Amino acid sequence: MLLRESIVRNKVNSFCTSFHNKTGGNINIGKIQFNGLRVIEIENISLVSPLNDTLLHTDTFMVQLSLLKLIRLKNPVSNFSAHGIKIKIASGDSISNYSFLFRKSKPENTEITSVQSTQASKVFTLWNKLTELSDLSFDLERCKITIIRNKETRNFYFPEIINRRGKCRFIAYSNDHLQTEKWQAGFNIDDDKNEMSLNIKKLAGENWLPFFDVDNKPKIAYSAISLQIKQPSRKDTTFQVKAELDSLSVNYWRIANDDVDFNKLSFSGICSFNNQRIETDSAVNITINKIHFKTKAAFDRKQPHSYALSLAFDESADDFFESLPKGIFYHFKNFKAKGRLKFDLNFALDMSAPDSLIFNSDLTGNALTIEKYGDENFSRINNTFLFDAYDGDRLQRSFLIGPENSDFTPLNEISHYLQYAVLTSEDPSFFYHRGFIPDAFKESMIENIKAKRFVRGGSTISMQLVKNVFLSREKTISRKLQEMLIVWLIENKGLVSKERIFEKNFMPIGRMNLLPKGKEITSDPEFTTQMRYLCISPLVLFDPIKDAARSTEQIDPTSHNFSDILFNTTLDAMEKSGVPEATISSYAEFDVQPDAEYMQKAAAANKKFARVYRSAEGKNMIGYLVPFTLHAHPDVHRYVWHNGIGVMTHEGYGMLDLAK
Repeated sequence: MLLRESIVRNKVNSFCTSFHNKTGGNINIGKIQFNGLRVIEIENISLVSPLNDTLLHTDTFMVQLSLLKLIRLKNPVSNFSAHGIKIKIASGDSISNYSFLFRKSKPENTEITSVQSTQASKVFTLWNKLTELSDLSFDLERCKITIIRNKETRNFYFPEIINRRGKCRFIAYSNDHLQTEKWQAGFNIDDDKNEMSLNIKKLAGENWLPFFDVDNKPKIAYSAISLQIKQPSRKDTTFQVKAELDSLSVNYWRIANDDVDFNKLSFSGICSFNNQRIETDSAVNITINKIHFKTKAAFDRKQPHSYALSLAFDESADDFFESLPKGIFYHFKNFKAKGRLKFDLNFALDMSAPDSLIFNSDLTGNALTIEKYGDENFSRINNTFLFDAYDGDRLQRSFLIGPENSDFTPLNEISHYLQYAVLTSEDPSFFYHRGFIPDAFKESMIENIKAKRFVRGGSTISMQLVKNVFLSREKTISRKLQEMLIVWLIENKGLVSKERIFEKNFMPIGRMNLLPKGKEITSDPEFTTQMRYLCISPLVLFDPIKDAARSTEQIDPTSHNFSDILFNTTLDAMEKSGVPEATISSYAEFDVQPDAEYMQKAAAANKKFARVYRSAEGKNMIGYLVPFTLHAHPDVHRYVWHNGIGVMTHEGYGMLDLAK
């Protein structure tokens, strides 16, 4: 007996010495003795960091050995038990009491190897380690785990953790709050079926999860979690995964101002780990309450990262609006609708080539009818309504928008030059889109990704209206999601006309709100053969659809080519408007002369007089903002005064005013 204990003691001492040499920490062992032929009892085991902080202490530890496994040269431990376990884990901003355990030892040689640890190999190793637990039994009694993070302490108590050949059960308590938190958990491993499952259920307490209740950090709570994983083949790292999360609550100021509640979330499908790539198959189903998303996703950890995601659902409108998470879509509380809604999203991003971004999104309604508005009637802006103007969170003033307001000016009495100016600066394709410009949104995403910060938005006038009238200025995901859904309803269900949206007497341009308080009816000037003009909106030379090859070609405004192109487009437009060909043939005089002083100052200041704009279809085209003198027949001057010059005038481009 003494010989056996001496041999074990020497082995343990050798292990402790080796551990100290590699990590700087210490493993202290008390009494070691045999209890029968196969049981080893060890008292007072402790793990101490190099800074003399005790991470682990166990009063007693017993190991039972399997002689059969020992003969087969396998791990001889068949079961073990421990009593009076205390674990302390502490971490701060940059240090922890356990970091020494992961200290890398110096390699014995510097020979470079081509073998690298991939994501797939790590998953494969972890899965095999977990399945080995199915052949092990253990009992852990009176276990206390103390976790200290940034000077905040949480204690967790486990009266007993029992594992019987892969079937593990335990109950956990945390009483650091005013009330006790209690969880019940079960973990099963079946090596024969090559599958495992995890179930956690909250039995008592209504607080946020420990360490998720810190100010300015996401707070999370749930009632139950279930997870099932199965490996169809031991030869690869493809897994069938099914997960469910009940009564999830999240509180985070970037998501919403209130708690966000999900009754049920679920995931089912196949996940694959290949080298550094993680992906799901196209049959993955994600459910949010009653909304079922068909999903396919991929993430490549190889630097630089790449991402891909496709989402689609086809649901009844009633189920869709009923399933919207509480706390995010608060304006849709009690909202009722009939019909169906179909959604498709396709996204792909390679961080090494942001310009190759793929982003397509579409929401369509089939026989969609609104039966009841929720907390907000989105059609109320068709009539006179009270608008609250805010500067940040401060209310500046409230005023009526409608004929009852003496300062109200109908759209048809607002100068078309001002209308064109607003359209050109904010949303040139406003009267042609359905609330969104996907290509513009895509381009803004590309610019933001390249800059690694927010530098460009993709809002339309419709989105600005919804934000100003129905929503707050809060910068949350909730506000943006509601904004998009309300805009879609207004534009696609015709709840508000384009003219009414544009007519509102506060027109946001950047951070300004234009408040027209009167109207001006201007008479035509005297048209002569020589007149000086200013460009109220950029003039465009080439239609980006009809002449796509030249739409982004920049022409020198001082060249004869610039004048000739405008001559041809102007006379073509006049002919299409009904001017007789014989009359047009008499308009041979036509010469555009950009203001020489302006061009010199622009060149000296390195100022651009031309840049890329977007058409209603989202196509790129070059637009010019230059003052110029036009030598032409008075009838030609009358035409460009009323209709603009160049192409794309139907979208508000090429509008002119007289230069004083």
